[in-house]
Amino acid sequence: MYFDNNATTALDPLVLEAMNKEFAKGPSNPSSVHSWGQAAKGRLALARQEVAAYFDVLPQEVIFTSGGTESLNHAIFGLGKDKRILSSDMEHPAVLEPLKKMGSVKILKGLITLETLLPHLEGIDLMVFMAANNETGVKSPLKEIADIGLARGIPLIVDGVAIVGREALKLHKGITAFAFSAHKFHGPKGTGCLIIRKNIAPHMLGGSQENKRRAGTENLPGIIGLTKALSLIPDPIYVEGLRNYFESLLVGESVYINGEGPRVCNVSNLFFKGVDGEALLFYLDQNGISCSHGSACSSGSLTVSHVLLALGLGLQRAKSSLRFSFSRYNTPKEVMNAAEIIKEAIKKLIR
Repeated sequence: MYFDNNATTALDPLVLEAMNKEFAKGPSNPSSVHSWGQAAKGRLALARQEVAAYFDVLPQEVIFTSGGTESLNHAIFGLGKDKRILSSDMEHPAVLEPLKKMGSVKILKGLITLETLLPHLEGIDLMVFMAANNETGVKSPLKEIADIGLARGIPLIVDGVAIVGREALKLHKGITAFAFSAHKFHGPKGTGCLIIRKNIAPHMLGGSQENKRRAGTENLPGIIGLTKALSLIPDPIYVEGLRNYFESLLVGESVYINGEGPRVCNVSNLFFKGVDGEALLFYLDQNGISCSHGSACSSGSLTVSHVLLALGLGLQRAKSSLRFSFSRYNTPKEVMNAAEIIKEAIKKLIR
């Protein structure tokens, strides 16, 4: 029973089929001038048009990358040089780490609301915020932040990795750059995208690919897979129903939801009062349930979630919390069986 879909998702068979068809076309470098290369260039252009249409942007605003981390680094280093940057301590390491390399950065504490944002905008040249938190699923007031950025002339970089595939999204005019990764919505690993509405210097140096904005031969099978995965994103109501059913079976006297406010459809971050989170994680894994203790980027070392600490929930609550994230491949029966196993685990592990 796999409930760690915010770490990565299973590759959709139709995505694999589309990629295999691309692999079968033979050597395909869109930069080559011969007929093979020009045919590949045409397929790349079509994929770019399809991504642009999905987000209601221009094809020339789409840059294909290796994933969310590269996309965010590209945007931050490209737009943030010599700028005064505003972000938050809730962000993913793919944002927080590059921000450490920038000159002037103000980090807001906790969940971003208009009330916490507005007093800190004086003198700010760039904002960097996530659309939805990867650990709690709580959404940022993205439209309102984008409205503010547009009105004040402050560019906005959005980490969209945890929202694409979870709900339909058209990019507001106030969003300057938007990053996402295919493997989060049943596409291939190693393929992502940066949608950017300003000309910036390339972060990857070398050839003139991606209109001189991202060097390196394009991963055309991966790009085809990303595009196919986007086209297969369903209505979120089924996954949201699974998440709500799961919580209805567990949340109560000693189990609480972490994170207040509107959430994306697939995330349930739960606090198990009196239970050690690591012990529960290992127990569940031994009994066929895969979930996580936090972001996959840090879960290998089982570090405490910086997001839950940033929310002010405290060290003990953070240590006693696990994230469950669902996909369209999960079933109600799996959810019911998992809830029963978790209840048995709580009885055994509660202190």
